[in-house]
Amino acid sequence: MRATLTLQELIEWRRVPGRTALLYLTDRCPVGCAHCSVDASGSSPRVADHMGLDHLVRELVASPDLRSVGISGGEPFVERRALTSAVGIITDAGKLVVPYTSAAWSRTVPSWIRRVLERSAAVVLSTDTFHDAGVTQRQVRVAAEAIVNAGARLIVQVVDVGESVRRAVDLVVDCFGEASSDVADVHVVPLIGVGRGADVLTVQRRHTVDQLPPCRAAASPVIAYDGRVTPCCNEALINGEGPVTLRPRIADAAELPHVVRAVTSAPLISMMRTAGPAAVASLPGFTDLAARSHRSLCDFCWQAHERSTTLTDEEERVLRAAALIAR
Repeated sequence: MRATLTLQELIEWRRVPGRTALLYLTDRCPVGCAHCSVDASGSSPRVADHMGLDHLVRELVASPDLRSVGISGGEPFVERRALTSAVGIITDAGKLVVPYTSAAWSRTVPSWIRRVLERSAAVVLSTDTFHDAGVTQRQVRVAAEAIVNAGARLIVQVVDVGESVRRAVDLVVDCFGEASSDVADVHVVPLIGVGRGADVLTVQRRHTVDQLPPCRAAASPVIAYDGRVTPCCNEALINGEGPVTLRPRIADAAELPHVVRAVTSAPLISMMRTAGPAAVASLPGFTDLAARSHRSLCDFCWQAHERSTTLTDEEERVLRAAALIAR
């Protein structure tokens, strides 16, 4: 019987360095949600080099520590050739695959999509009131039922805005009744103020360093279809913002293992993942960051990385030693 992944299992796996990764398959999405954190649209770039992408995915799944690969975008289901090929390579390598989708494809469910769902351990279905202009609730229901009927775990991901959470819970219960907890989870996530989401989330709290937790996302790298690599799921990094050291681009798929190791095991990333911002701000070269307030964990991380480019040799040695101890 094919393995499935619950939401809790997926969260726990993501916290283990090297166990999971995310394949960012396309920048394109036909839905056009106002809160989209990656600015995906129907005219955004999509896969141009399918052979190169296949090589990239093969290099990714060659890691013996890797157990699960998420596939997102954009809307990965607009990339039929790329998605079906990636899912095949990942699952043939014995890894679990978890596509992310908005259900834009579910007016009907063609046979190729059913085959993708049948090979998926779980499918993360995003739905909230921002999607309503492009995806009907009937489409969401059709997608949810198709996912469960294919044998995959359904994870309904919903932004905590308005009635979205209640509506998502009602959807799961209406579709699957008393057995809903056996086949589905609801994952409530905050609204992210990047991309088009910056126009929706206009007021953000500020935090001191001791209020910011360690970055668990830094254990699961993101690899984009065109060779962009980031150590975490920060959407602005994927879009080309932030410190260049956090978003290298590879020219050849053979570089992927080295680049992924470099960005995920860098001393500052290791400190952010294990000890957290307060510990980073206590180190020589970073202490002034402790006196500031920060919009988010990512805001602090970016400032720390910009600061790291000016460290003295001694401050660099202290950072490396602290990272080793924190591990």
